[in-house]
Amino acid sequence: MATLKKILGSNIEVLDDDPVVKVGAWSSGGNLNTARKLLGGAGTISAGLAVGGEEPTIGGNTETYNGSSWTDTTELATSRAGLGLSGTSTAAIAATGDIGTGYSSAVESWNGSAWTEVAELNTGRSKPVQTGTSTAANLMGGVSPGSNHSDLFEQWNGSAWTETTEFNTGRAELAGAGINTATLIYGGNKNPNTIAGETEYWNGSSWTETADLTTSRKRLSGGGVYNSALAVAGFTPSPNYTTLTESWDNTSWTESADLSTGRSRGASDGPSSTVNLAFGGDTGSVTNTTEEWT
Repeated sequence: MATLKKILGSNIEVLDDDPVVKVGAWSSGGNLNTARKLLGGAGTISAGLAVGGEEPTIGGNTETYNGSSWTDTTELATSRAGLGLSGTSTAAIAATGDIGTGYSSAVESWNGSAWTEVAELNTGRSKPVQTGTSTAANLMGGVSPGSNHSDLFEQWNGSAWTETTEFNTGRAELAGAGINTATLIYGGNKNPNTIAGETEYWNGSSWTETADLTTSRKRLSGGGVYNSALAVAGFTPSPNYTTLTESWDNTSWTESADLSTGRSRGASDGPSSTVNLAFGGDTGSVTNTTEEWT
C-alpha cells in the first residue's frame, strides 16, 4: 500500500500548535492633505470621507477619497474634533465634538458638496462612536458633561435625535460597526480610566454583551457590519500606538494582518469588513498616512 510519504514525496510536517489564519492585508494609500487626529471617517475604500479633527488646532477640514488620493472640499460650519460621523462620501451626518471651548451639540448634514446645520443632539459630547447612515444613525458613548465615560445612546431619524436605551458599559474613545437597528460597539476607555475590551450588540431594542476583543484598547477605529466587523489600531499600555487589526465573525474576535503604522485616534470607513480604509491619527505626532484593507 502506498504511504502518504510516497504519494507526496516528502515527510508530513507536524506542528506544535494549530496555524493562525490571518485573512486580509493592509497596503499604502494616498496621504491626507492635512495630517490630524480625532477626525471622523465614513464612506468606502473608493469613495471615502474624512472630516474635522485636531492638527494640533481644531479644524473643519473635509476631504474625499477616490481610491487613490484625497481632495480638499467644503469645510464644516463648526470646526470640531472627536466628532461622530456616518454615511457616505455624498450623504453623511456629522454630530457633536470638542470645539475647544466645550462639547458641541451641533449637527451638520453633508450632500456631497456642502454642509448644512440640522437638529442638535440632546447631549453634546466628545469622542463617541457613530454608526449608520445620514438619515438613520446611532451615536453612543463619549465624554459628556459630568461623565468621562458616558453610556448615553441617541438615535437620528433624519430630522431629530432621540435618547434611547443606555448600553451596559459606559465609555469613550470606542469603535463601532453596523446600521441603526443592528450595531456593534467595542473597546474604549471606561471608568475608572481603564482600557476596555467589552463588545456589545444592539438589536434595535436592547443591548447584549458578547465576546471581548482579543486585545483591549481605546482610541481605536472600526468598520463593517454587526456580524462582520474590524477593530483597527488604537492605544494599549504597550505599545501605545498599536498596529493590531481584529476581525469579528459574529461570535468571536480573531487577530488579522497588522497595519504598517501603529496609530491611535485615527479614523476608518467602510461598510464592509473586507474592504476598509484607516487614515490619520496619532503616532506620537499627527499623521496623514492612509492604509487600505482588502
